[in-house]
Amino acid sequence: MKKLLLLVLILLLATALTAKPRQMVKGIAVGVEGGYWSFAGNNPYFGAGFEGSFRAGYRLPSGDLELTLFFDYTSLIPGTAFDQYGADITAQLLTFGLMPRISFAPDYWMSPYFGAGVGGQFYSTSLNIEQPNANFGYQYNNSNFIAVAEVGAEFPFLPASIFSVGLHYTHAFVEEERHFSAISFRAGYSYFF
Repeated sequence: MKKLLLLVLILLLATALTAKPRQMVKGIAVGVEGGYWSFAGNNPYFGAGFEGSFRAGYRLPSGDLELTLFFDYTSLIPGTAFDQYGADITAQLLTFGLMPRISFAPDYWMSPYFGAGVGGQFYSTSLNIEQPNANFGYQYNNSNFIAVAEVGAEFPFLPASIFSVGLHYTHAFVEEERHFSAISFRAGYSYFF
C-alpha cells in the first residue's frame, strides 16, 4: 500500500512539472488535517488510530519554505492482547511541535513537499478488566520528546488555499515507549492570509 502511494505521488509530480505555472501561495496559514495512524512497529495492545491536526504557520514570500506549529490529537483503537479478559483499553495522544516544510515547486499546480521537525507527545493509556472474581484497573500518563518527518504533495487551488496529501512519521525517543512511533496517512486543507 505504501509503495503504491509513493508511486502515485511520483506520477503526480511528473505530471505537475509539465503543467503551467501558477501564482504562489504565501503568508500566514491556518489549516486542519485528518488521517489514519498506524504503528511503526509491533504493538499488541493497540491497533491503529485516527487523528486530527491543527496547524498554524507562515510561508515565506518565496513560497518554498513554511514554518509550521502543529497540534495533533490521536485516539487509538484497542489491539487484541487482552480480548480474552474482556478488557476495556483506551489511549489518547496529544502531539505538538515545530516543523519547517519545503515545497519544491510552489508555483506549479502540484508541488511535492518535505518537512522535518521536533516536538513533544503527551499520552494517556488505561486498562480496565472486570471479571466475576476480580477487577483490575490501570492508568498510565507520560510524555516523550519526538522527531517528525513528512512527505507528500500540495495542490494549490483558489487564490489562497492548498489541499495536501502525504505520509507523516512520528518517532518517540524514549526507549520503553518506542511503540508510540507511527506512520500516518493524512489529507488536509490550509488557508493563507
